[in-house]
Amino acid sequence: WTGPLCARSPKWKDLRDEDRAGREDAEGDGAFWMPWSDFHGFFNRLHICFSSAPPAPAASATVEVQRSGGCSNFPSFWTNPAFVLSSGADVSVVVTVLQKDRRKELKGSDSAISYPQVGLTVIKANNASEAHSPLALLPGRHTVIGRSRFWNKREAARLIHLSKDLS
Repeated sequence: WTGPLCARSPKWKDLRDEDRAGREDAEGDGAFWMPWSDFHGFFNRLHICFSSAPPAPAASATVEVQRSGGCSNFPSFWTNPAFVLSSGADVSVVVTVLQKDRRKELKGSDSAISYPQVGLTVIKANNASEAHSPLALLPGRHTVIGRSRFWNKREAARLIHLSKDLS
């Protein structure tokens, strides 16, 4: 974005010191200030994340699209990659599934970006002894306790409340 108050914009000099304090772009940090009217013209969605707790360690994994088995009502659901989350206390976790950013691939093209469908399903194994086994993914062996939208977007996210009783 190259509008007023973008990185290295001469318009910063037009602001009073008290208006400029704490708002100038630090060299190369990618932050900028944009009027709401311009923001609305460039973006159609805004996600705001708030956490009152200190950040927790993050975990990540890479999964090939060919390994994906679809949502829980597909017979191939059991072939999905699965991750086990457990806690000794009641906690909230944000789980995000995201795909490689493909915007650079289409730079300068009139083509629209198309992503494979992505989503996530949170299940609880019906039998605690199967919680760490792929058997928990088979029909009748789990209960769905949360689900994101499945859509042709880059990411899907879900806030999950883990109870020590669900671990």
